[in-house]
Amino acid sequence: MAAMTEKELKSKYDALINDVNNNRLDVYDRRGKDVDVYICQECGAHILTRYKDLGVTPFVMNCKNCGTGYAEYVQTISEEVAKRLCDRGECYKGKVFEWVRPSFEWLNKQRKKDRLGVIKYVLNGGLVLESVD
Repeated sequence: MAAMTEKELKSKYDALINDVNNNRLDVYDRRGKDVDVYICQECGAHILTRYKDLGVTPFVMNCKNCGTGYAEYVQTISEEVAKRLCDRGECYKGKVFEWVRPSFEWLNKQRKKDRLGVIKYVLNGGLVLESVD
């Protein structure tokens, strides 16, 4: 994917939103369906996630805890089990994070940083993890 102008990006982003709103996006709807567990292979942190928006998520992500390892999807658990894990302090920051569709403004910032892979991922239905800070 070559660099694009803000106008081109806005057009593609609007088309994505239109496809999502009209159920033309070829993704599974996992909203409200349990919690995914990612475990860092470096530090062992358990990062729990759920879908807030319709879309797709990565199998592996940078670890939000140690910043050097990779957290890999390992299983899906119920909301009840996730609550118990967090209540016992066994999940990162004691909460379940949500996968969200980033705003156009966020995506445009990625364009300015020349992060073409992230832009392509999002325009193909990819979600990003809400801020963990």
